[in-house]
Amino acid sequence: MTLCLAARERLYAADINLAQQALQADNLRLARSLLQNHIPQPGQPDLRGFEWRYLWQKCRSQELFSLPGHTNQSRVLAFSPDGHRIAVGGFFGTTMILDLGTRQRIAVLPGTNRIQSVEFSPDGRWLAVGSHLDVRLWDARSFSLVRELPDGVAPALFSPDGKHLLTYRRPASGQRKNPLEEDWRLDVWHTDTWSVSNSFNFPVSGSRSGSRDLYVQPVFGADGKRLVVLAGDTIRVFSFPDLRELLVVPERIPAGSTSRPFLALAADNRTLATVSREGFGVRLWDLEANRELRVLPGHLDHVFSAAFSPDGTVLATGSGDQTTKLWNVATGDLLNTFRGQGDEVIALAFSPDGKQLASLGTADAVVKLWDPQSRPRRDSIREPLWPVGFDADGSLVAFLSLGPRPVTLDPETFALSPAASPVLREDVSYGVDFHGLSSDGALQGVWAAEEGVMEVWDRRANQRLCMLPALSPLVSFANARRLAATITTNAAGLLTTTVWQLPSGTAKWVFTNRFERAVISPDEQHLFANEGEHFRLWRVEGEELVSVRTAQHPVDRFVSGAAFSPDGWRLATSARDIFLWSLPSLEVVGVLKGHTRASTRLAFSPDGRTLASIADDRTVRLWHVSTQRELIRFQTSEQDQGDFQVEFSPDGRALAARRFDTKGAIAWLHYAPSFAEIAVVEGGDYRSLAGEDPATWLNVAKTLQRENRRVQALEACDEVLRRTANREELTWLADKAHPLRVRVLKQLNRLDEAGTGNCANLGIVPRNPAAPPETIDLSAFYNRTLADAAEPNVNANDLSELPQGLQTFAGTVFDVRGRLQVIGGAAQRQWSLEVERIEGIRVGRRLARLHFLQAAHGDSRKVATGDRLGHYRLHFADGRTVEIPIRYNVDLSDYRALEHLPSELPEAVEAWRGANPHSRATGNGDAIRLFKRTWQNPFPEVEVTTLDFVAENAGTHPWLIALTAE
Repeated sequence: MTLCLAARERLYAADINLAQQALQADNLRLARSLLQNHIPQPGQPDLRGFEWRYLWQKCRSQELFSLPGHTNQSRVLAFSPDGHRIAVGGFFGTTMILDLGTRQRIAVLPGTNRIQSVEFSPDGRWLAVGSHLDVRLWDARSFSLVRELPDGVAPALFSPDGKHLLTYRRPASGQRKNPLEEDWRLDVWHTDTWSVSNSFNFPVSGSRSGSRDLYVQPVFGADGKRLVVLAGDTIRVFSFPDLRELLVVPERIPAGSTSRPFLALAADNRTLATVSREGFGVRLWDLEANRELRVLPGHLDHVFSAAFSPDGTVLATGSGDQTTKLWNVATGDLLNTFRGQGDEVIALAFSPDGKQLASLGTADAVVKLWDPQSRPRRDSIREPLWPVGFDADGSLVAFLSLGPRPVTLDPETFALSPAASPVLREDVSYGVDFHGLSSDGALQGVWAAEEGVMEVWDRRANQRLCMLPALSPLVSFANARRLAATITTNAAGLLTTTVWQLPSGTAKWVFTNRFERAVISPDEQHLFANEGEHFRLWRVEGEELVSVRTAQHPVDRFVSGAAFSPDGWRLATSARDIFLWSLPSLEVVGVLKGHTRASTRLAFSPDGRTLASIADDRTVRLWHVSTQRELIRFQTSEQDQGDFQVEFSPDGRALAARRFDTKGAIAWLHYAPSFAEIAVVEGGDYRSLAGEDPATWLNVAKTLQRENRRVQALEACDEVLRRTANREELTWLADKAHPLRVRVLKQLNRLDEAGTGNCANLGIVPRNPAAPPETIDLSAFYNRTLADAAEPNVNANDLSELPQGLQTFAGTVFDVRGRLQVIGGAAQRQWSLEVERIEGIRVGRRLARLHFLQAAHGDSRKVATGDRLGHYRLHFADGRTVEIPIRYNVDLSDYRALEHLPSELPEAVEAWRGANPHSRATGNGDAIRLFKRTWQNPFPEVEVTTLDFVAENAGTHPWLIALTAE
């Protein structure tokens, strides 16, 4: 190693550690700079590993997009009433109008210095721009100047009904006093005559510091009958428009020179947000009770702005720490932190529909748009999900504890997908843990705890290979040699580790008095056997094991963990400290110190550059193998209570750690995108970085789809399918690419292709070419087959005997081939594979009525007649929408003809009655049914373009089988 390379590696390790600290301090700019320093120059070796890629994605902004700002400072912004435009007031006099559709600047309005307020009238007709010298009214459509209000100064605010404009008036310049002694006048203008209808003078004395333009901040209540004014350091509440003072909030508001006082009033007209005393938090007030509710801490610098969502449930706050935080108003819980603004967040505004949040930086004047419904990527998993290990494509394989349902978990999005194998027996008590998979994901060990056996499955063939004795859920695999190692006992009752030959399950090697399972090196040339305070290294020669050396651990402690580096040249062992050994000489070449307790587990990253460790000191640490320095630390507050494991995904994109604490089992999943995925986001050459690996291409396709690069995402899906074609061992990977390809085709509005692909994926028969156009084609939107059971653990309780194809039910022809199923209630869907809504179902025709073939399923005793299970939302060509409610026992009922349910419904007829194997087995016979509901269209002359199917009830959910327009 050259001195230059050694110095670069030491600097790299130090900067990674500093970058994590910078992120924890919300210093995104510094963290990005530290990472940027280590992008290699041409000809330089690339030192970046998992930790760099992990921090890179942590440094990504969550913004939807950015809009061009002023070339100088800005201070205020506002949405137009239709949510299509944003006005931004510049510090040096101009106001920009930005169009959200084109994301371009469409107008620049001249003005005087220090714009301090911009606001559209509620009807969208005018734009009021206020500065410290004047108030100007602009036509919000032509952007021509309409008038200037004599002696009016900012702030200028429209009342919610648009009938009044509120401004302030200062004394003439020759009559001005000391700013701390000035009296202010509040003027109320009629917008029909532009004459002052009312005024109020109030003092601002008592403000001890701060610049003049901060003395008065007003805000209207949502009903327009209440006005709250921060005057100096005093909050006054007035009725409007008579300006009768109702109350004065007893607490004073700090107006320090480094803070910017603000007011925000929620839609309930009583919850008020102001800056906290120290300036780094936000105080919430109940104006009705005239008391403080709570303080929201969390910002690391002064809070400059706040805005309530239109429904008043969420508060957004902007700070000098360059972040925007979202808070639950009712509980005070932090919902999300948006990082990415390059300067102080000086202003915030929600769009009228609440679906977007705009933030404004002071000096950079960049407007960023955010999704206020988004939440930070979760880092931990608790029950009911039990992870077992990583598949070859980097997804985490897990079981739902509610039943023997294996799933795969996307490490980036936490999205769940069904896994076909293994299907576990319901009468067996299983225990699962990490290291249950082989490194290629082909083999899986599932431990049956009470039986004391390890079931070994071939996941690709969905076949159980053998059942091995096992005292714990820990198992190691050797893919090429087809070996598995489990912890067992011998005839004398002594603990042993047995290595088994697969698929026969015959014992190959047995190690007596071994406290842990054997660890097999990735190259399958060596085997580590733990013997407590010492260990033995074995070399595999043909069918035999040859002892290389027995080593005493450098500390007088049990060896608690061991891991081989991927290249087979290093062995890491742990007690409290972690020791690095060279192979095959077994010489200590490094010691990693940091954990404060013993019982440490270890895992090398696939590139061998990073070592992960977890101990019972509540930390997971990443170590730089070359410099032997700590890179990153993850820490939790709960006390350890049991066993723990740590593992990298085979593709190096994720790190999973599992342990038990005072709240039960918990697992962390830390995500680090591949360099190919990073290239997608940064506009680089992802194709060359993806190379020949189809699993990498699949992850690239997912990233392209999330980045809305849909044509390229489709090309990437096709790359996966091309590279897996005629390769039986990769069929499982192609099966993951097909559904993604269907989603992309739907986003490209290529519904016919999407429908063909979706039906092929699900095993649904294609649509009959002779099907009349009145029968709406649902091919692209089916998410269940008719043979799929309604309940995951009750087989054959389905619609498999429903006649398929073009069928006439209750006098209407339907195209019957599959099922659309949605389920409401986010909490109920935390680990569900269901969806809440299916949008964009193509109708594309004028119609007098719609016929729905539908039913419901769920807990029928917990839902009352008339309760809404969901709705259909129709979108018309002229822009209007119509919502059709789905009401229980009115428009549909449970598909099971249960005794306590009505046989006739007010707005629907029974269209089909049949049976399934489950109903016959339980003695219910023909107890399966579907309903036809007909809806009359009030706008038959206007084309219905699309339809959405949305669930609202968590316990009982609707099914849509077919849809016909007439």
